[in-house]
Amino acid sequence: MITIFVISMMLILEFINVLSRGRWLHNLQMTVFGQNLLGATLGALPGCLGSYSVVSMYAHRVVKLGAVVATMMATTGDEAFIMFALFPVEAALLTALLVVVGLVVGLVTDRWLFPGREATGECPVGFSLHDEHAPFTLSPRKIAAHLQTGQVVRPLLLLVMAGFIVLLSTSHLGHGFGWEQYTLIGVGVFTLVLVLAADEHFLTDHLWKHVILKHVTKIFGWVFVTLLALEFIRHMDWTQYLSASPLTMLLAAAAIGLIPQSGPHLLFVNLFAQGLAPFSVLLTSAIVQDGHACLPLLAHSRRDFLVVKGVKLVVGLTLGLFVYLLGY
Repeated sequence: MITIFVISMMLILEFINVLSRGRWLHNLQMTVFGQNLLGATLGALPGCLGSYSVVSMYAHRVVKLGAVVATMMATTGDEAFIMFALFPVEAALLTALLVVVGLVVGLVTDRWLFPGREATGECPVGFSLHDEHAPFTLSPRKIAAHLQTGQVVRPLLLLVMAGFIVLLSTSHLGHGFGWEQYTLIGVGVFTLVLVLAADEHFLTDHLWKHVILKHVTKIFGWVFVTLLALEFIRHMDWTQYLSASPLTMLLAAAAIGLIPQSGPHLLFVNLFAQGLAPFSVLLTSAIVQDGHACLPLLAHSRRDFLVVKGVKLVVGLTLGLFVYLLGY
């Protein structure tokens, strides 16, 4: 699900870039503040889809590292759904606080900590522009002609996307169910239409050679290996390592927050909901953790992953300890 969504977002970004001749890219890159505000806003959306979108933009050098930091600082992954169900007022205030903190830290990252840092790796020149005047069509006659070229890439992608949509439509699993599920289905349908409507040049050069061959194996491999490793520790009883000390819980929240997976962080959500942990513990956990949101970044660049997590750890501990000393 993560891999197909990220790849779909990359395809949609390629589509927008070609259709606009790169103008949207230029406008978005104009202001650092705008990039970070966009990142913090998308990160604040419950779940991981907004964060995945920002990572896709970062991989293509649409936004800088500060926007990724702002996004990961503001997101709380799937835990956001639980928090809004258990304590909606506090969850709303926490989310607003995370957006402000993410925006500020993102700006500091871009201006002082890592000024001008952009993505490295498979996309050293970002998006590419070609000479297509009409790379897409909705004409049934032309779409039928696309399907009769004998080219293997289009039928393969159509089969994958159709299967993705069917699986999501019939799924009743907890993760991704609800508005996230409908968003994924919508992205899948739009991607399916793009694959049908794209001409051979866009399909081969932009989608297959640029997006699929350069990204999909790496993203899938790292996400799969990371989730597989985390599955072995998913059922650990973290409470046995905690004492009654709020400060110990705060430090544990920061340490466990480094795990790039939704689940372990629910311990601190539940402790706060039951009145067994102060707000400072929840705040520390919310800042350092990011659910599954960092997995595509880990696949793209281990160095950037460690940088983002390091910044979040320092900020989470600093603000958490400050709020703790204030008595919260």
